[in-house]
Amino acid sequence: MENLLNLLKMSILGGATGWFMFKVLKMHTFGHLWGAVITGIIGAYISHNLLRGALDDFLPNVLGTNGPLGVNIIAALIGAILLVWLLSRVSPT
Repeated sequence: MENLLNLLKMSILGGATGWFMFKVLKMHTFGHLWGAVITGIIGAYISHNLLRGALDDFLPNVLGTNGPLGVNIIAALIGAILLVWLLSRVSPT
């Protein structure tokens, strides 16, 4: 059950990042808004799992997996931003 809640938290964080980058920063991607949101969710999930241990050493109790949310917010944001930015670079305008 905890893994499902963490997946939901990462989906909200990645989706909000994709929405922000598409609507506010005007980064156009494949699939427009839905493409940015889905890409943000995928990026948040992948980077959370890849960087989970590395960033927990630096921020163990604030924003790491031991923090109040149980999701490494910094890692999820890095992955979501990076993947949406990458998609916007390869997408035709």
